[in-house]
Amino acid sequence: MFTRVKSTVRHIVPEAINGRSLLKVVYIVLDPQYQSSLSVVVEAINKNNPKLAIKISGYIVK
Repeated sequence: MFTRVKSTVRHIVPEAINGRSLLKVVYIVLDPQYQSSLSVVVEAINKNNPKLAIKISGYIVK
């Protein structure tokens, strides 16, 4: 059995941890706008926060 990554699945992994704490998050949403908002926030945190990095996996329920 093979699995495929669908457009309803979003993964964001920080490029480098650099000694920061890593928080792993899995979420499920009903509306794509929430997934987009979470992605923007996680990317900003991974880019700018010196103490925290976030690895996130998100799914949209249809």
